[in-house]
Amino acid sequence: MGAEERLIASGVSIEESDFWLTDQLDVCGALLVHHVDGEVLRIVAIRPGLTGEKREQFIEWAESRLRRFDEHGPEPDGWRHRTDGGWQLWDHWWEMPNP
Repeated sequence: MGAEERLIASGVSIEESDFWLTDQLDVCGALLVHHVDGEVLRIVAIRPGLTGEKREQFIEWAESRLRRFDEHGPEPDGWRHRTDGGWQLWDHWWEMPNP
């Protein structure tokens, strides 16, 4: 079972969403965590059209960040506290130069 299947099996909602600015082409997606009526709602929002290796790497990153959020809270990874009371974390794709 891959990371995407594990997230879905654990109740995480995975959806394509283009809610970021169109000029931020390096954004692969975002993670959202909300507490609603005593339940924890986790959403993985993926940039539409993100496929292949980039999608797999984003999903694996998302799985690890959500696990760390559950274990340590929002501080270690710099989650942003939203005005609606939820938490949000962005993922950017940067190609590092080869030496």
